[in-house]
Amino acid sequence: MSGDVVFLRIFAGMNNDSYVTVAPMVTVPGSKSVSNRLLLLQRTAAPRLRISNLSDSDDTRLLQRLLERVDSSQEGDGIVELDVRNCGTAFRFLLPYLSYKKGRWRLVGDERLRQRPIVPLVELLRSWGADIRMPDDGSLPLEICGNPELHPQSSQVDLSESSQFLSALLLLLPALKQPVTLRYAPDSASATYIRMTVGVMRSLGLSVEDSAGEISFDPFPAASPSSQWCVEGDWSAAAFWWAWAALQPAPFTLRAGYLSDSGLQGDADIVSILEPWGIRTSFEGNVALIEKRTVFQLPSLFRIDGRNCLDLVPLLAVLCLLSGIPAELSGVGNLRLKESDRVEALCANLSEYAYITFSDGTLRMTPLQPAGFAGTRFRSFGDHRIVMALNLFSAFSPVAFDTPEVVSKSYPDYWRQFEKLRAGQ
Repeated sequence: MSGDVVFLRIFAGMNNDSYVTVAPMVTVPGSKSVSNRLLLLQRTAAPRLRISNLSDSDDTRLLQRLLERVDSSQEGDGIVELDVRNCGTAFRFLLPYLSYKKGRWRLVGDERLRQRPIVPLVELLRSWGADIRMPDDGSLPLEICGNPELHPQSSQVDLSESSQFLSALLLLLPALKQPVTLRYAPDSASATYIRMTVGVMRSLGLSVEDSAGEISFDPFPAASPSSQWCVEGDWSAAAFWWAWAALQPAPFTLRAGYLSDSGLQGDADIVSILEPWGIRTSFEGNVALIEKRTVFQLPSLFRIDGRNCLDLVPLLAVLCLLSGIPAELSGVGNLRLKESDRVEALCANLSEYAYITFSDGTLRMTPLQPAGFAGTRFRSFGDHRIVMALNLFSAFSPVAFDTPEVVSKSYPDYWRQFEKLRAGQ
């Protein structure tokens, strides 16, 4: 299926004379998070694994190029410099792998990445025997001398700044071929991504168990490793279409392709989160049918614990504003550590339309009255999630962005599909 918006007829029953409407269909890229995990596991656990529908996001393409450069490096090349730009996933996933991979490596990135956390992961890897040199300020560049003889120890992993610290370690364990137990606070932010990592590893036949904040890895496989994997669609990217449907007059129907209700991705919770907006979702194969119905009751105050859906928080904040609903989004302190400081980005862009406060990890927002919207030019802060969230304003009036192209970090085809959808309505 191409990335074009496709228009499908929906019939009531089998009789073509009972034609009801025409439902546009959009497709989403393969999951960026699943793709990035598979690229590492292809090197540490399943070298014969064939991956289809790999994400075409900038982040995944970058990680793939950097891994290929590591694969092609030879002894005697000297220090190999790897630029991870502002890709926190590549930064954190590569660090343990390079600590194990024989060679001399130098990790560099852009200014924003220098502000993103890495010290807890560096310190834990050093306790396993990794040779990592880091500036006194705990930022880039990092210089690594790979050691194939790392000795993993049972450890407590601090996830207060990023769940990716634990995922990065888990992805390395198959290469180390030693049993190890890693402990973490199960109520940590983005713990759903830990469960995703464990789920992907288990699907590849690896012996890994997660119970009450304790993950046990056994180097002996639990089953024969899978030889192929088709990456399901990216729910973090797809969530925009659910929010878009929520703002449309009822009845409204939209189809989203290449999505699965496998439970692997936590951001699929957008399906249940938006039920108060009258959104109902069903699946036909790998196509999700999104329907907005006429009867629904919006809450007088929208509350959610955002720890396990941080990527959805900007989208939900804007949706509540445009729906005229006060919102209280708790557990979202780590939004300040993403591609941008997303709390700052939301406050800067929405202060004209809402009264916003942030304290103790909770973002509170009250829409200002009257709720009228004129054409606006927003600041993207270089952040794909901020752009897609603020583009919900275009349901009411034209909007523009200083750098709209940043959406390619996760959803390269987003603008083309959005314009085709708008043109077809």
